[in-house]
Amino acid sequence: MFSRSRQRLFPALLALVLLGCFASQTALASNTSKVATANHSPRGSLQALLTGGEWPNLDPALDTQAAADATMMDAVFGGLFEFPAGQPVIDDEASGYKFINNGMTFEITLRHGLTFSNGDPLDATAVAANINRDLLPANACICAPDFAAVSSVTASGPYTVVLTLSRPFPSLVYSFDATAPNWMADLSVLAQKGSGAFGQDPVGSGPFEIVSNSASATLALQANPHYWQAGHPLLENLTFVSIGSDESAYDSILAGQSQVSTNVTTIPLAVQARSDKSVKVLVSPATGYNFVEMNAKAPPFNNILAREAIYFATDPASIVKNLYHGIYKVVESATASGETVYLPTIPGYRTYNLKKAKALVQQLGGLTVTLGGLTNTQYWETEQGALAAQWEQAGITVNIQINSLQNYLQELGSGNWQALDTQWATPAPELGLPSHFSSTAPLSGTHDPAVDALMNQAAATTDPVRINTLYKKLFETMNTDADVAFLYSKPVITIVSKNVSGTAAVANSFWEDVS
Repeated sequence: MFSRSRQRLFPALLALVLLGCFASQTALASNTSKVATANHSPRGSLQALLTGGEWPNLDPALDTQAAADATMMDAVFGGLFEFPAGQPVIDDEASGYKFINNGMTFEITLRHGLTFSNGDPLDATAVAANINRDLLPANACICAPDFAAVSSVTASGPYTVVLTLSRPFPSLVYSFDATAPNWMADLSVLAQKGSGAFGQDPVGSGPFEIVSNSASATLALQANPHYWQAGHPLLENLTFVSIGSDESAYDSILAGQSQVSTNVTTIPLAVQARSDKSVKVLVSPATGYNFVEMNAKAPPFNNILAREAIYFATDPASIVKNLYHGIYKVVESATASGETVYLPTIPGYRTYNLKKAKALVQQLGGLTVTLGGLTNTQYWETEQGALAAQWEQAGITVNIQINSLQNYLQELGSGNWQALDTQWATPAPELGLPSHFSSTAPLSGTHDPAVDALMNQAAATTDPVRINTLYKKLFETMNTDADVAFLYSKPVITIVSKNVSGTAAVANSFWEDVS
């Protein structure tokens, strides 16, 4: 559902990493490690704007939004690992990881001397306690399907965290990207403050600590004096502000009031900004994709004819051309060009055909659809309006329902929905697919055991040829069921003032490296 600017690994590199990992049993899969540098005094301030940003709760275990507010969570909590776009995983609070026991055990090694921002120690026991708390069923982490192979999490000494698996899952490290198990909270402070207060003023181990928090409005941070990487963060102050539109964010940057606008989705504005010498436009690899998800478990989409009507009535090429200037690319599967698997076309995929759509609507005796929205921003409202206009040409009656992010998540989890215009972004398809397309996932509208079996097989293999074959078969099966009408893959776009240094760090939310 959510788009991230950071996380991907090139397909060939991933294959080599995973094959080497299982072949040697001890090979470190993470190739890059952050190092400490000479100490210095941080200086300067930066204000980052989040269009439609919401962060009702900053306790990782109770944060139901996951990647939607990850940029702030990264600043406060840091992470065991960092996931730069199109590059290997970087060890952050972890100093390495490895698979042992024929891939059935995943070990994380921690750096020595880690602390939380208040000076409390951060050791393997604290990490294991955090991950176990994050994965409690009662906390309903969106990440739960990606950690389904984990049967236990324990500490082995002060620096080693052991995740025991029930089945091989070679991509497990990527499950940490933009999810609660990557973010360590000081649970002793949680016990003292209580859940409600801690959610608004948590203590983490990231490069910054909280000065003040007005939930979903303004989050003011200052440099963490106990941050593990000497000389970092480079900034003294970092502030996140929720803003109503990309246009307002851009105007604020031009006026010198702010320096960064994250996750820009107003493409004409981004095109315009490219010619402005006072800013830089950053475009990440495309690992996110948008799609129309249909709830096949309830009317009207428990009838495949209704689902087929949506397929034939949807013209993603027109949407990409007219709304997104061709920057986004049409896809027919849950993959993107920056992921480990990229299947832009699927044999037999139902493409736009208005005549067939009209015939199906007539055969159904009419079709009325409620189209749910992800968030109440201009981007989603415009796209949902375009979809509704296309469907109405086929004789479909469309009711658009625009929600806040919190209301959207509650509705999705309840199963009380019909069709959703939504998105997801992952470094590999085995992450995220279970959340949306598994028969048992609370966010899923599909119910095909064959899809479940293919997802499990693909997630357990390290052979890149077999992985591609399995995903091709999986998407062909989904196409047969007419489960999901895919739209396009999309990169994440960030606009940054020319005065900001460390633009790659901004694009990847490595706020400790920004100045």
